[in-house]
Amino acid sequence: MAKNTTPKFTEAELKTLSDIFHRVWDYIGMDTLSMVKEMDGKDYLKRDEVIELCLDADRPAEQARTPEEKALLKRFHELKWEEQQKLARKMFKYARYGM
Repeated sequence: MAKNTTPKFTEAELKTLSDIFHRVWDYIGMDTLSMVKEMDGKDYLKRDEVIELCLDADRPAEQARTPEEKALLKRFHELKWEEQQKLARKMFKYARYGM
């Protein structure tokens, strides 16, 4: 029987991860939406687009404020990309994000 090595997160840890990811969106969201509006004429992004932007380029590490948050992100990054996205979908509840 294979051992399950997927890190488990408590509700408090999930809340902390959500806070970090939303700090990323707060930081990049308006500029990103302005650029999308200018280039594509849309005033929103789909949830999966927001998630990819927020998890990309190690942006969460820039918003991790404490050693505990940094350690939590390290555990999160041990997940496969698909698992990271699945968890993030629970944290970004809306189908679209816009101005």
